[in-house]
Amino acid sequence: MARQSRRSPTRRRRILFAAALLTWSSTANASLLSAPFDALRRRGTAAQAAQLLAQRYDPLVAPYANETAAEPTVVSSQPHLGRYGHSAVYLPPPANSILLIGGQIGTNGTAITNDVLQFSVASTFLWGDDRPADSAIPDNPAVNPTLSSGLPASAWSAAAVDPHTASTWLIGGVTPDCETDSLVHTLAAAAASSTSSGWTTASITPRAPSRRRQATAIPVANTTTGGTDIWVIGGIADQYTCSVDTIGYVGLDRYDTTLGTVESMAWTAPAGVDSVEWTAPVSDYAATVLEDGASIVVIGGQTALGDLVSLDQVLLFDVQTRTWTQKVRLYLPS
Repeated sequence: MARQSRRSPTRRRRILFAAALLTWSSTANASLLSAPFDALRRRGTAAQAAQLLAQRYDPLVAPYANETAAEPTVVSSQPHLGRYGHSAVYLPPPANSILLIGGQIGTNGTAITNDVLQFSVASTFLWGDDRPADSAIPDNPAVNPTLSSGLPASAWSAAAVDPHTASTWLIGGVTPDCETDSLVHTLAAAAASSTSSGWTTASITPRAPSRRRQATAIPVANTTTGGTDIWVIGGIADQYTCSVDTIGYVGLDRYDTTLGTVESMAWTAPAGVDSVEWTAPVSDYAATVLEDGASIVVIGGQTALGDLVSLDQVLLFDVQTRTWTQKVRLYLPS
């Protein structure tokens, strides 16, 4: 898709990414996420990546423009069509439900939805033709219009539940208008069992990070505030998230749910690993917090250069020291 720059001279200045952003040229004719891996195929050489890594990094700066990008198409409730790129969270009792939030509908084009399907864990799975013709038992999961209230259509967002308040946080992703849609939406715990409330937007200070898709959100206890931090790791920014360039965000954002603040930082190389040779898995990885409550583990994924990360290399992030370590599986001789 051809794009014309309308940035002012100030906005045209060169953005320095280094250890938090790697750039590569965007796929001009790709439809919205119909082939999610297209945006991650190799776009540059290791030498180019090393040059970027050697530059200075400002984690709060990212180029934005959406003047000529095609807007995603919003579709109404069509749960029978299936979806992908949706987010899923588990709400503990009394809700005891799994929420399937938004997603992309169909295999081509840019159709996204704000549907929220609520699956009651304690009830039998029942959907469409599975029920007897005369059954009055509702679908499970079921489309819950209340849970869509206040939420724009979205796909490929990062989602997490604050264990202290049981509220759901939905961050980033692709929305109908990435310039005006809020970056962060929250859903109170009571909304899952009530018809009186929906999603609200969260005010973030001092400055909202860049919007990305295919990032992951991890809730971690904050021992200082007694609340929860939502850590959002990596992700991809492109024309559908209001970025001028297609970039892999080699950085982390820490959302303090108690204070309403956000802190962005570079995703640095693990201790003892050459920072020039090492590249972070910016998307499609698996991540969770360990039992100690202070370590986030990241496994697999793809780098900004499109390389798959070996499952033999496990990354650990210490939220207290803000440092990464890499665990490598050793093969012992038989």
